[in-house]
Amino acid sequence: MENRLTIVVEEGRNAGARTWAARILATRAGLPFRIALLRQGEDAPGGPTLYYGRREGVRGVTILPSPFFDGEFCTKRALVEKPSGLVQQTPVLFGDGTITRREGETVISADLVASAFYFASRLEEHVKDNRDAHGRFPAAESFAGGNGLLERALVDEYARIIAGEVRRLYPSIERRRPWPERADFTACVTHDIEHLRAISRLGYLKGKAVRALRAFGDGDLAGASRAVRAGLSRAVSGHNPAWSFDALRDAVRPWPASFYFFGERTSVVDGEYDVRLGPLMAKIRELAAEGCEAGVHFGYETGDDSDSMKRQAWRVKVASGLEVRGGRHHYLSADFRGAWKAHEKAGLSYDTTLGYAEAAGFRAGTSYPFQPYDFATGKEMKIFEAPLVAMDGTFFQYQGLSAEEAVRRVMRLADAVKEAGGVFTLLWHNTMIDAVDKPQETRAYREITQALKSYAAWGATVGQAVETWRAYAQSLEEGRG
Repeated sequence: MENRLTIVVEEGRNAGARTWAARILATRAGLPFRIALLRQGEDAPGGPTLYYGRREGVRGVTILPSPFFDGEFCTKRALVEKPSGLVQQTPVLFGDGTITRREGETVISADLVASAFYFASRLEEHVKDNRDAHGRFPAAESFAGGNGLLERALVDEYARIIAGEVRRLYPSIERRRPWPERADFTACVTHDIEHLRAISRLGYLKGKAVRALRAFGDGDLAGASRAVRAGLSRAVSGHNPAWSFDALRDAVRPWPASFYFFGERTSVVDGEYDVRLGPLMAKIRELAAEGCEAGVHFGYETGDDSDSMKRQAWRVKVASGLEVRGGRHHYLSADFRGAWKAHEKAGLSYDTTLGYAEAAGFRAGTSYPFQPYDFATGKEMKIFEAPLVAMDGTFFQYQGLSAEEAVRRVMRLADAVKEAGGVFTLLWHNTMIDAVDKPQETRAYREITQALKSYAAWGATVGQAVETWRAYAQSLEEGRG
């Protein structure tokens, strides 16, 4: 029996969107495939088939389409508030979730293709104007956030359901693994380098003295003692806690990591350092020699200015001596209605901003890199998005969690990525690891990285993960490359 699946999509309105979503699901399912458009009057091809359409009598696995793609789906009228049903305990947006199995065929009455498109295309963000003070789309405005589903990679779950039904009918089609070294998933530890300002010794000592007096007045003698010791220690040593490269690296080795540096200052909230000068440039090249990645941390006011992106990336390239593949926006303040196209125009290979600041999880419903859908052309873009799954500030600054709870939440997300076989992308800032002033954050980072390294994971830079996934996805689909 043929060991490649033919995905049959009916030609017609919005066929490009349906094909894009079908490809998203097929690559995550890990099944070698080809996509065939079925024209009116034509017979469906033979062999192993996954059919997305309404014809009866097509052998293989059939996904029944909802009316979603029949009209203008890129409008607010297409938005969904609640799941329509469950398929194998996984919420879907369209259809009732019934799976009917007979000899030689399976019919899935949940529209997994439209549901995957809804999440991965970021349709909500394309048609909604709701943004917070930093220009970010809020988690609460999303379907997943509003329904408590952000910690589930629903698109990856849909792909797993499809793979199971295909393999039931066609056991000769083997699922392929995307990652090297027999890894269950990929782990990318990343760091945004915010500022590198040295502390004022006198100012720091004064601040600790005030804190010690307050603690003493509250009867907290241990707290007062810690404040005095910290103040004296740093006043004498002059240690700069923001220069935390060694502490960040020590917890991750032998894995590499991705470091994102400002290329220029676009706003008062951006870092003031120059990557091309002095000890910082030497440190960047030292990290690069160790296999780490130097990417660009786009300034707060970058927006979708591709010329600014190109200029910022070039300066980081000069500092590292290596090509800059991608980056992440400061404050995660990217409006993806224009940012992805700007990344493409700037010549970048990937972005890794797509996550919520106030809530961790799967903003696009997937843990894998993907090429975004272009609503203007109806095709996939060249740029890859590597979704951000978990960020330190989400747990400590937005949600006020303890180190224990933060570790538990992060590892729960890591387990979800392991189950999906995708990419777990963690962001830990250089300003969030300091045993003196941020002991909770420091302990959490060390426990998280140690736990990740105990898994059967491939530790990689984001650039490595994206390039590996790109080659794998192309190898799955006949005729692409």
